[in-house]
Amino acid sequence: MADVPFTPVGVSALVAKLLALRSGETLCDPFCGSGSLLLSCVNDALERDKAAHNAMFGQERSQSAWSLSKLNLYLNGHVNHRIALGDSIRAPQLIDIENRLKRFDVVVSQPPIGDTNKATLRPFSTCLPHSIKIMAEWL
Repeated sequence: MADVPFTPVGVSALVAKLLALRSGETLCDPFCGSGSLLLSCVNDALERDKAAHNAMFGQERSQSAWSLSKLNLYLNGHVNHRIALGDSIRAPQLIDIENRLKRFDVVVSQPPIGDTNKATLRPFSTCLPHSIKIMAEWL
């Protein structure tokens, strides 16, 4: 599945260690691909605290990647997640009950590499808390 983006295992592990996700924090990857980055972050939290519980959120525009991310999370025993299908920039699906972009404690992502217009990610700046931890290759 050549169209399924993924973050290399070594990079995912490093990012997970740097973020040090704490139990109870919500985690979002708006461009989740295969879900490997979400999985690394939550697994790292579980290694540090066996009782850790984190809600995972993600969105993916590719049907095959969306299916793979859902399967990846389920097969690894993580059922507390919501992975939406659709374009995170043009049609964000992770919204709250007031129809605004949902807020998360931690946002981690490998944004679409082919998108050279960084301004297209501006809609997400309105939903990020001040203490957010972000990993983005293009920064």
